[in-house]
Amino acid sequence: MGNTRILIVEDKQAVAEHIENQLKSLGYTVLAVVSYGEEAIQKTEETRPDLVLIDMKLEGDMDGIEVAKQMRDRFNIPVVYLTDYADEDLLHRAEITGPFGYMLEPFEERRLHLNIEIALYSHEMERKFREEGQWLSTILKSIGDAVIATDKNGSVKFMNPIAEVLTGWKQEEAFGEDLAEVFDVVTEETRVPTQRHVMKALGKRVTADLAEHTILIARNDKETPIDYSAAPIRDDKENITGVVLVFRDITERKRTEEALAQAYTQGRLEVVDAILHNIGNAINSVTIGIGTIHENLVNNRLTHRLVALADAISAHQDDFSNYVENHPQGQKVAAFIIALASDFTAQDEKLAKTVSRVRDRAEHIADIVRMQKSLGRSSVYRKDIDLRKTIGDAIRVLSDSIRKREIEIDIDCDNAPKELRTQESQFHQMLVNLIKNSIEAIDELGAWGGLNELPLIRIKCYIKLSSFFLEVIDNGIGIQKDKFNLIFSGDYTTKESGSGLGLHSIANFAEGWGGKIYPLSDGIGKGTTMRVMLPLSSVIT
Repeated sequence: MGNTRILIVEDKQAVAEHIENQLKSLGYTVLAVVSYGEEAIQKTEETRPDLVLIDMKLEGDMDGIEVAKQMRDRFNIPVVYLTDYADEDLLHRAEITGPFGYMLEPFEERRLHLNIEIALYSHEMERKFREEGQWLSTILKSIGDAVIATDKNGSVKFMNPIAEVLTGWKQEEAFGEDLAEVFDVVTEETRVPTQRHVMKALGKRVTADLAEHTILIARNDKETPIDYSAAPIRDDKENITGVVLVFRDITERKRTEEALAQAYTQGRLEVVDAILHNIGNAINSVTIGIGTIHENLVNNRLTHRLVALADAISAHQDDFSNYVENHPQGQKVAAFIIALASDFTAQDEKLAKTVSRVRDRAEHIADIVRMQKSLGRSSVYRKDIDLRKTIGDAIRVLSDSIRKREIEIDIDCDNAPKELRTQESQFHQMLVNLIKNSIEAIDELGAWGGLNELPLIRIKCYIKLSSFFLEVIDNGIGIQKDKFNLIFSGDYTTKESGSGLGLHSIANFAEGWGGKIYPLSDGIGKGTTMRVMLPLSSVIT
């Protein structure tokens, strides 16, 4: 309390002196006692008190209510009103200023102390709520997906900037409009308007599945292919209070899908599939994190507990001292406030961890995208590449799959050159395909029930005689010797969803540079070594 600085605004000298003595007795610091509103504003600007006690019926050009309004609007300082009585009109004016308490004469020391502490605590909680709200709003405005939120009647209440761009509506224009007016969607083939996902979220109280083949028609009639999902917003009693829509422009994805169809014949689909799979895992983690943050924003039980406390205090403000001392519920107030503060701290820590996870997953996505953009710009001609960095890049593409299976990765390049001269994107593709093949071999052995040791993938590079060797060794399912020559053909695969082009493209790469690839395995359940041999002259200058 010794650090709490209070300004008294009271034009009755005897009352002001009485309150000042009480505050000092309680250990508070009294910055000043002033009698007029203008003087109070000036002192507040000079000293920035932690709290202001104001006579509601202050004499002069500015009454206490006008002073309190400026305290809040200009300085964001909590105010507790002092008054000997309050009629209905006066209370209505006072409520608009958002005070943090009222003190009726006589100003008993214990009640004064309690009102001040509750006001300070409530103001601090309000500050935290405001900061968290701004923080969460910033997150929603910053994410790459478009977001629209409505009330239970389907009226738009929030749009982030991406949603504004895609729909052609500014938030201030869309606010209060019917969702169907702002979010005009039709099926791609039939052009039939569809709001079924929103209705499903409202009517069945569940998150609607992602909509496919949907066209968003913007305000200026521009059409954009989108994917979207809808989920109900619930209050603490599980009542639906609205819907949140999350949607994204998939124009580039559609173009990518067309490019993938062409890449299929070139043996690159295996790499792209791995990249999309791992980006999808990371995006799913981001979505879960944002969902957690959103849940805390709209269904914060601690807020309801604080409101309940405020209601209890308000109901007993005329006899609060007696309530706190003698009433069974009142005796729990102090402990309740302490517990509530602890719970808010724990919630803040939990939210911070969630945001950290979201940030890490977003950085992982960015790393994969940056790497693929870099490879996409690679020349078709050879260039010097850092061998260890290139291996690390390939591992990062598959890092989610590796981490999920708890696969240990061992890299041994001690007897290999630091740099190789080769075609960067093809070499990268070969590495991803080899590692992905080993992951799938470990999965297959696990499904077969024969994985009785820590899953391991070893990547070994070395020079022997006039050749450069790259080996990817796993303790997966292994290969039957009669299948050695079949596994590199373009149409051979043992997987229901496989294309067989991964190993085929590796063989094409190796042969294109005058080398070859061959497997080593003692049979089913014995693991595999995929050995790529390239002439030293093709990779070293």
